[in-house]
Amino acid sequence: MSSLKRIALAVNTSADLATLLPLQKDMKQVDESQQRQLAEAARTLHEFQKMLMVNAEKQAIQSTLAILISLGLAGFLGWRTMRVIVSQLFGIRASLLHLNNGDLTHQLKLENHDEIGAIVTEFNTFVDRLRGKIDIVKTVAIDLSQGSTQLN
Repeated sequence: MSSLKRIALAVNTSADLATLLPLQKDMKQVDESQQRQLAEAARTLHEFQKMLMVNAEKQAIQSTLAILISLGLAGFLGWRTMRVIVSQLFGIRASLLHLNNGDLTHQLKLENHDEIGAIVTEFNTFVDRLRGKIDIVKTVAIDLSQGSTQLN
């Protein structure tokens, strides 16, 4: 029978002092055993807390790295998109300078089939129609000029 059970049995049966005194040594052993168990439980708890802290730190580092990588990727993609759009706009501007100087034969270059590409297509269509109307005006002007010289 274990010491703890003998102590419990003696207390439950209302033993006299003479019976309980020898059990005092057993109680000290039980106290020491419980203290060892408590100390072991405290060490285990401490190790578990350390492990949780290490895992929390690792998770925080991983989350921070994931956020930094995501921000870097988003920044790169944003910069790349902006660069593509700006280069297309510079190309349109250069073509418009040709048109501004009276060169209606110059067409804007269609590089992509996106929104800017739709603007380029519509602008080229507009210039083609404008060139056709100017050709009509030239023809009418020549006809009028010839008609006025015949009248004189």
